[in-house]
Amino acid sequence: MNKAFLICDIKNFIKNSLYRLKYKPVRAKRRNVYYCVFEKDKKHSGVGDRLKTVITQYNYAKSSGYQFKLFWETPFKLSDYLNPKIDWEMKWDDLEYSLFDTKIVSEVSWRRIGQLVKNKQYHCYRYAGNTLPRVMPDTGFKWYDLFNDLFEPDKKIIQAYQHLGVAEKSYVAIHARFCNALEKFENYYIDNHIDSEDERNALIKRCQLGILSIKEDYPDKDIYVFSDSKVFLDSLKQLPVKTLDHKDVGHVSENGNADIYLKTFLDMYFISKAAAVYRLQAPEILSLSGFAHVAAYMGDAPFYNKKV
Repeated sequence: MNKAFLICDIKNFIKNSLYRLKYKPVRAKRRNVYYCVFEKDKKHSGVGDRLKTVITQYNYAKSSGYQFKLFWETPFKLSDYLNPKIDWEMKWDDLEYSLFDTKIVSEVSWRRIGQLVKNKQYHCYRYAGNTLPRVMPDTGFKWYDLFNDLFEPDKKIIQAYQHLGVAEKSYVAIHARFCNALEKFENYYIDNHIDSEDERNALIKRCQLGILSIKEDYPDKDIYVFSDSKVFLDSLKQLPVKTLDHKDVGHVSENGNADIYLKTFLDMYFISKAAAVYRLQAPEILSLSGFAHVAAYMGDAPFYNKKV
């Protein structure tokens, strides 16, 4: 195990131990329940990373015959954008801390949870969300099916998509996650701002050429480009590609608001309906961003990486 994994394990152990201090010598009233918990008043990662971990944990619960519950109310209630298809909503007070029945786990790729012990109550407060298999290797469940077991887009997202008047599968979607490379707007863990204007312009040009290369492979499809960078999206005006209104582009965990949240889910839903999805990759940007990947899996669309 490398040093980063060891440090993460230590942090997980300390964090989970604080919850174990709440244990009482009583039996849990609710058992065979798995709680995926994004803690209150905490800053969490973006929508893509959190959905990755939700589906991973739901896979554990479903394969073990457990009821799955999800607490996601920070910085918004997930059910305002993705409606429950099964009863996964929970209250914080639903959590029980039984010395006999409560098992606290961490969802990280190098510490697999595996089959759940029967008649227990599982809590997961610590997550990684760094794996995204199209088919879960331990169960054979398809990511697309697991997602659609749990969620359906809220009507405001569907209506916003329909209002655009774009036919499903009539376009290819391309996404680029710049973080702070082009403009400093996000207090994120990646400090990747490019100070040189010439270097920023060179990165934009490379990404534009990559987009045009994809366009050549789909002469009969529209190309829609998505990004967290308004600077980059504004740079595409002279290219034969399309963008959605991006005045409300932002990261949901960084000074978000209702307009940014809706825009985020609309982008994700729009990408999920594409004939194919591409993620731009370059050393200067977040090449492994999960946003486009998750969106593609939501719609079971073909997914590709494009190095620029």
